[in-house]
Amino acid sequence: MRLKKFLSYYVRYKKRFILVMLAALLESVSYLFIPKLTQIITQTALDGGSINAIVSSGMLMLLALILHLIGCFYYDCFGHALGARMESDLRQELFEHLTTLDFAFYDKNRVGRLMSSLTNDLLDLTELFHHAPEDYLISAVRVLGASVMLLMINPRLALIAIAFVPVLVIQTCFFGRRIKKVSYLSKERIADINAHASDILGGIRTVKSFSNEEKQVNRFRLAGERFYKSRCDVYRNEAYNEFATRLLINLCTASVVIIGAIFVLKGEMQVSALLAFTMYITYITSPIKQLTWMITQFQSGMAGFDRVMTLLETKPDIPQAKDAVDIGIAGDISVKDVHFSYRENEPVIKDFDLELKKGSFTALVGVSGSGKSTLSALIQRFYDTKSGSILIDGVDIKKISLSSLRKNIAWVQQDTYLFDCSIADNIRMGKPDASMEEIISASKAADCHEFILSTKNGYESLVGERGVHLSGGQRQRIGIARALLKNAPIMILDEATSALDNKSEQSIYSAISSLRKERTTIVIAHRLSTIKSADRIVVISDGKIKEDGTHGELMEAKGLYFDLYRRSQ
Repeated sequence: MRLKKFLSYYVRYKKRFILVMLAALLESVSYLFIPKLTQIITQTALDGGSINAIVSSGMLMLLALILHLIGCFYYDCFGHALGARMESDLRQELFEHLTTLDFAFYDKNRVGRLMSSLTNDLLDLTELFHHAPEDYLISAVRVLGASVMLLMINPRLALIAIAFVPVLVIQTCFFGRRIKKVSYLSKERIADINAHASDILGGIRTVKSFSNEEKQVNRFRLAGERFYKSRCDVYRNEAYNEFATRLLINLCTASVVIIGAIFVLKGEMQVSALLAFTMYITYITSPIKQLTWMITQFQSGMAGFDRVMTLLETKPDIPQAKDAVDIGIAGDISVKDVHFSYRENEPVIKDFDLELKKGSFTALVGVSGSGKSTLSALIQRFYDTKSGSILIDGVDIKKISLSSLRKNIAWVQQDTYLFDCSIADNIRMGKPDASMEEIISASKAADCHEFILSTKNGYESLVGERGVHLSGGQRQRIGIARALLKNAPIMILDEATSALDNKSEQSIYSAISSLRKERTTIVIAHRLSTIKSADRIVVISDGKIKEDGTHGELMEAKGLYFDLYRRSQ
């Protein structure tokens, strides 16, 4: 299956690939005539032949060399370009596939390791895509062609030389398997380095705030040592392979020269024939020596290809039904007897039932880990319920296309992620075709218009990586503006105002409240004073609903909400 996938990239560019292979064939066939023409020219000179005969043979040799160079230039230049094109296609395919995978996949896989697959694992594939077909063709033509020529020159001596070929191939294949194994491990180790670097540098502010640099440097050093040892294993096996190959080639060449010289002394072979024979020996040994490099390159490239294919073969945990439909959403939400756990036998949501009407403003409260954020993720189908169902407007979300479902939900998280582009472009993610007037209107509602104008370039100011040029509160307000611009029928605010001061938070909730008749709003909050005006407050504890009512009703009941509210003041 993987070999079929590998070959499919050649099918995409079969015309260009055929031209490259024809160039490789021209290079290898034309080069086969050089030793024979050398023999003819040498023998002509030894026999006292004419200058014209030597010149004629020399012109044929020159033509063969020119054709050899043309073929070599074409497949070297355009073959590399073809390999790079195929590598680029595979990288794009991998990246697109990674965007389809679910939260559960990213919970288990570190971004640094995925970046390694997108870069390091694919780098060797350019050489593999380019060199594998041409080099195997050239080697095959030269070995077979040279073997035929050797048999024509001196069959007995040819058999001695050819006898070394299967031995060379066997030892090369033996070390090839070992090289693939250690190359795969080496790629795993460099992926670990990337993951460590991404993790440490991404959290460099935390590292510095705890004066934790030395520990993280040692952590990175250990990863580097593991990679170093894995590379040493690769180099050691390559050296063994190279040593064995050179030993066999040298033995073959020495045997041919010694035995050939004896044949010359006995008058059984001409000097010119021995010269040509020796040249043809390099045509057999050089491709096999090249095969050593090719095996190394092939195994290294295939190790990377295997890692990439493992990712490409990963299926999303959230499958989209074949009959999934796009629907317009009004905003009624029904959660029926839902159970969910991230790990086996550790339930996060249990026996959960909740009905939310279109246009309602509902607050979910409870201690950390009670299941509030998990519920919001389940509604958006970032994870699937273990049992039970979630319906929107009476339709099970598993029957709604993922794009349609998420297009109709605006979600703002506590840790708002901003991309390294302008403020306007970050807000525009909520509506890619939004006009500047719409962006400004959403920004005003999110109470961020004034601070945006105070920046150097206003809405065109760059926010830096992950919004590093902005404060936490500013990032949250931009995230809320992005959600308001999306204007989805369902809005989920998950601790979305935790970094704001009371005045800004009240201003934002006032704006949201004025729009709540147009959308179903779910707010997850620890600062309970901001959600007193909610139509309904649902208190969650240990994955279940413990209390449900308005602020006044719950305060009067003096239960769990009462205690939470009193502690939050």
